[in-house]
Amino acid sequence: MYLSIKEIKRKTIIYITEDGTEYTIKEFEQEIRKGIKEIDEFKNLSRKQFNKCSKLAYDKVLNIISWEHPNTIIDQFEKEDIEEILKGGINYEKSKMQ
Repeated sequence: MYLSIKEIKRKTIIYITEDGTEYTIKEFEQEIRKGIKEIDEFKNLSRKQFNKCSKLAYDKVLNIISWEHPNTIIDQFEKEDIEEILKGGINYEKSKMQ
């Protein structure tokens, strides 16, 4: 009798929502990127600006989140939150150019 061995890929779960949805760091980051892409203010950014803004949004979501889905937090961003993230992302790119 021959046995075949399946490779089992384990994923490291970094966050679980109240409804049991599990997120790896990559999935969590993707949810945030997807969420901010839907906000008008982020639609016309350069790639570098968008990447920096998504990192800032990630940090902001981590500071606020408590069992919700990441996109729920993004949906609750106020105008001030969006402006803060945009300012950080745009200023970051400007500082790299100088």
